[in-house]
Amino acid sequence: MLLVVFSCEVFAQENVGKRVIQRSKDQTTNRVENRSEQGVDGALNKIEEGIGSLFRKRDKKGNAGSSQEDNTWNEPNNQNNQSNERGSTTNSGNSARKSVNSKFDFVSGEKVIAYDNFERVSLGDFPVDWNTNATGEVVLFDEDDTKWLYLPNSGHFIPDFVNRVPQNFTLEFNITVSEDFSNNMGGFKSIFVEEMSDRMAYDLHFGGYPQVIVDAHPLANEIMYSFYSKSSTGTEIQNRGQRDGDFLAIYRISMWRQGTRLRVYVDDNKVFDIPRAFSPDLNYALLFMTNYWSGDLFVSDFKLAEGDPDTRSKLITEGRFVTNSITFDSGSDVLKTSSYGVLKEIAETLQQNPTVRVQIFGHTDSDGSEKLNLELSKKRAEAVKKALTQDFGIDASRMETDGKGQSQPIAPNTTSEGKAQNRRVEFVKI
Repeated sequence: MLLVVFSCEVFAQENVGKRVIQRSKDQTTNRVENRSEQGVDGALNKIEEGIGSLFRKRDKKGNAGSSQEDNTWNEPNNQNNQSNERGSTTNSGNSARKSVNSKFDFVSGEKVIAYDNFERVSLGDFPVDWNTNATGEVVLFDEDDTKWLYLPNSGHFIPDFVNRVPQNFTLEFNITVSEDFSNNMGGFKSIFVEEMSDRMAYDLHFGGYPQVIVDAHPLANEIMYSFYSKSSTGTEIQNRGQRDGDFLAIYRISMWRQGTRLRVYVDDNKVFDIPRAFSPDLNYALLFMTNYWSGDLFVSDFKLAEGDPDTRSKLITEGRFVTNSITFDSGSDVLKTSSYGVLKEIAETLQQNPTVRVQIFGHTDSDGSEKLNLELSKKRAEAVKKALTQDFGIDASRMETDGKGQSQPIAPNTTSEGKAQNRRVEFVKI
């Protein structure tokens, strides 16, 4: 017995600093209050729950926070773009980046249709506005306040808040897995299928539907991805690929539909660009599906948006361009990689109109104090100016910056979608 207890205590000590799942507030509190029992109980819980393999993000050599590639922006912790304007303004003006990926052209849609970061879902619960024939629960990792939907089983996962997708849309989410996640079968499939009354009745193996499927399948040190489409005329297109990644990395998956065309991105790398993925004569419904043998899968920060913004037209002809596609690390002014596409368009517009000067305004949602949000919005506007100057060569004298904080909302701050629209950057021609 002493040997078993000693072994469990050693196991628990070795797991200090690893990414541990928090399933409920009570459980989290109890673990803090009962540190004297944490050695044995924590070790046994990890063994029973099968989550001992979830570590902090490291590169293959075990170094924390290493960037994935030399041609990408450095994105500390690769965290999601959830609200949390609560006010930490650390790293001000320090949008640490390496050289940008000049091929990254993703631009998020400007009209947010659906946004879900599970902020209103209690830990341990499955979101009520989703449906499933399997199971799942909202969890936290470590001390991070990002909420994740933990999907321990294969099944269908249907967002009830969105059915038909527009002809022009962008879909984004984060994904990560446990170290022992299966490399067989599939990962997390985004399925666009000919509109059907009961999405739960969808069966991947029937194969008779006109449909488009994008499968994101992370593993411990890499991510695999595949594409399949079947048109209304029966034409099939498919392909697959993979990329190396940091140890247990968090990946941002982005999709961009324009009519029949579909682009798919993994972080800031475009992995598919299919001109005729969708059938022009069909309406498509959205569902997600998992199909794997072992390990755990986690998804977060879903954003579905509509629109194909014409940056040049709005800024030059209308004198104003507003975007929520310029995003930052939570509570800071550090630009996310996903901002690059729209910044590139804005820079090209300014380069082609050398006499135009602009004022850049930052806006936040209402989470946190008014004073801190005002300060944060000003720092974010300055970070945008700095990126346009340093990365795209726009003369700093052509840009002025200011921040409005939470004072000018364009949508209610009572919903996730509204908050996502209020976190925006505004360009006004002077």
